[in-house]
Amino acid sequence: MKTKLLLIKAPILVVLFLLALFFEDAASERLAILIVIFTGLLAWSFLRPRFSQLQYLFILDILFILLLEYHSKFVINYFFHSLYIVLLLEAGYLLNRYYGNLVNSLIVVAALGKFFWALSFQINARTISELLFNLFALAFLISLNNYSHLQREEKSTNKLLYQELLTAHQKLKIYTLRAEEAAILEERTRIAREMHDTIGHQQTSIIMQLEVLKVQAEELAHEHQQFYKLQPKLELILETARQSLGETRKAVNALKGTEFDGINGIKELINRFTKTNNVIVAFNSLDIPLAPEESYTLYRLVQESLTNSLRHGRATEISIDILLASQALHFRIWDNGKGADGSILEGFGLKNMRERLENLGGALAVVAYDPFTLEGSFPLRRVRNEIERCGLS
Repeated sequence: MKTKLLLIKAPILVVLFLLALFFEDAASERLAILIVIFTGLLAWSFLRPRFSQLQYLFILDILFILLLEYHSKFVINYFFHSLYIVLLLEAGYLLNRYYGNLVNSLIVVAALGKFFWALSFQINARTISELLFNLFALAFLISLNNYSHLQREEKSTNKLLYQELLTAHQKLKIYTLRAEEAAILEERTRIAREMHDTIGHQQTSIIMQLEVLKVQAEELAHEHQQFYKLQPKLELILETARQSLGETRKAVNALKGTEFDGINGIKELINRFTKTNNVIVAFNSLDIPLAPEESYTLYRLVQESLTNSLRHGRATEISIDILLASQALHFRIWDNGKGADGSILEGFGLKNMRERLENLGGALAVVAYDPFTLEGSFPLRRVRNEIERCGLS
């Protein structure tokens, strides 16, 4: 952007300088001085962007223009004077609003200096009118610069707000999906419990009654031969009832989602993991009762940790400790892998784990990098419900 600005500025400076020379009709000695000063101004215009602290370096541009005006034979050479306007517009574009106004104030003082100098010799209407015209023109340009800055700042603020809104929308979408996921898990668990307590118990009762009826039919068959005909039918009905009970149990297990069934689900996950990978996993935990969303979160967290330890850490041993303290579940997971250097970037896996725990009111932290160790906790649902009921969250 600065290069393009220079490519636009340089021809303008050259044209204004040539017009000023034509207007000056200077002798060879003064002409040489003016050319040297302008060459310095032009060279400095290309060198200045290479330095930092641009706001202070504009003073040198002002000095170059003042030297050109000093060696002019006119009190005001408006072609030299126009160089102030070019510099003012450049400062307004390159600098922020505060430093832009500061540099522009110095430019205004330098640009109007000759008018005050002329008035010190003779006060006349023409010089005063020229002073006021230049003052208002420069003030207008400064106002224009400030308006441009305000527009850019507003655009930048709107862009930042849009990005924040987009991020908040994405987070809200994730939270909504997870809330729906938790609600679905809870509803499935409730339906499974109802099926187990009603249909399962009723089918078990039917089977028991059929078995009693079968025994009674066998006893009556000794006295009445026609009861022998009932035995195959009773056996068929009994077998159908057993199959129906078996299918009901499968449906109940499917609805409950046994893979997320609390601590037992994690034990099954670890058993499958150790069978398919050459990794030793030490798992220590009490049988802590968990709500569906808690089971799901803990299951996914352990699953992600096992995968990361194997994939990134090349671990051969993993330790997982889960305990209950202060009505909250605490966990610690470490491995003997290659660890990290302390500047690990939080990827999607860790970020996802952290967000899942935060949704439950918990937290996750990397407490050591070699060996890599994760610690975290979340309050159990009963405690969270109590906090929400008391309005503490």
